[in-house]
Amino acid sequence: MLNWLKIRAEKTQELKIAEIEARKEMVLSKQTTIAQWELAQLVDKDKILRYSSFLLFSSPLWSRFLGPTIHRYVLDLWKGMTPFQDNVLAMICAADHS
Repeated sequence: MLNWLKIRAEKTQELKIAEIEARKEMVLSKQTTIAQWELAQLVDKDKILRYSSFLLFSSPLWSRFLGPTIHRYVLDLWKGMTPFQDNVLAMICAADHS
């Protein structure tokens, strides 16, 4: 667990350094070849995946607040998944934390 946290922190630091270097190049060369959204992609590229996987795996909890019928429907969906779908969800979770 600590090794994973260390690797994650190193990757985050590398991304921050890359963002700073990219901004420095833009200022020094005065060329606007790199758009602002590309810099945002460099920093926040995992946010959509992180939010969607959180919503997916917390859906049983959130459905509990929406009523018993919706909660039962969500639980039935989770129970009815095939092993292939379980593997896909595990890969999504692993990709979110790499």
